[in-house]
Amino acid sequence: MSALVSLHPGDCLKVLDTFPDDHFDGVVTDPPYHLQSIVDRFGNPDAAPARVGRDGGNARASQKFQGQTWDGGDISFRPETWAKVLRVLKPGGYLAAFNHSRKFHRMAVALEDAGLEFREMLAWVYGSGLPQNHPVWRYLEKLGCSQEEIQTWEGWGTVLRPCLEPIALVRKPLSESSIARQCLATGTGAINLAATAIPNLDKPRKSDLDPIPTRYPGNLLHDGSPEVLARFPVADNGLSASRFFYCAKASKADRRGSEHPTVKPQALMEWLIKLIVPAGARILDPFGGSGSTGWAAANLGVHCDLIEQKPEYQADILRGISDLQNQEDVPDVSDPAPHALLGQASLFPPEN
Repeated sequence: MSALVSLHPGDCLKVLDTFPDDHFDGVVTDPPYHLQSIVDRFGNPDAAPARVGRDGGNARASQKFQGQTWDGGDISFRPETWAKVLRVLKPGGYLAAFNHSRKFHRMAVALEDAGLEFREMLAWVYGSGLPQNHPVWRYLEKLGCSQEEIQTWEGWGTVLRPCLEPIALVRKPLSESSIARQCLATGTGAINLAATAIPNLDKPRKSDLDPIPTRYPGNLLHDGSPEVLARFPVADNGLSASRFFYCAKASKADRRGSEHPTVKPQALMEWLIKLIVPAGARILDPFGGSGSTGWAAANLGVHCDLIEQKPEYQADILRGISDLQNQEDVPDVSDPAPHALLGQASLFPPEN
């Protein structure tokens, strides 16, 4: 296996019990979002089977997010899940976990109930979200309602277009009397502001040898899509403020051939890892999925343990590990999107 990335196949609740206490410097993970619609009605073991209906919508919805059964259940919402993660995380260690805007609160409460300290909510904003809307007027037509009734409800629906994905940033309580003492004792307790600072292109450099000026990192990131860019003001110099928060959505290179439906962009995963741990540290992803956390960690010289239960995603991860073994350098797959604004910088400035 790669010296930097290790796969632990199996149920994360069981695999977590095999790690020693206070083992990991940080955790970065993208757990199931549990986006249930009619799952509560048809998805329980004792419930009647879902009726397919004319368009098959009930059958699809009862299979959770994008037809994936792994997104059902409530593992992300259980304090005992995160208590197991808490045990293997070093005191002062940070955990960053994605979730959906509609279900984020359930995970956030579970994290706190497990004993983790809530430090911040980060927002990854994008313009290409697809709403799973239920247009009322269209279904009134199917019910045979009058034109007057249909027109009354024209334009009414059930959901907004998703444009924001929240990320919980939490910390295991300190075991030392101060953050400074914790940093000295375990190398954890603080976040790396310098490594995650945003490039500031407004300040000119005297030469190319000078370091790129930076702005203090914020809790907002976005994908660079035109819909998002249009919401940011443009300064007198013609540059948009959006360039300080830019992180493109997952590209083909980010996916590495994986069919996983929720692959995260490498630039975003690298930014999160750099925020919470230094090079040489060891992180955990208890919901390995496509392996995005592992590949980002390898790019940064960070060790990563991935836990994954599904055989098809285990195969993706093993293929990626094999790729890492067969190349001297991990490729950079965090290039900006082609529709980026002129002068827009990604989260990672060029090295100097």
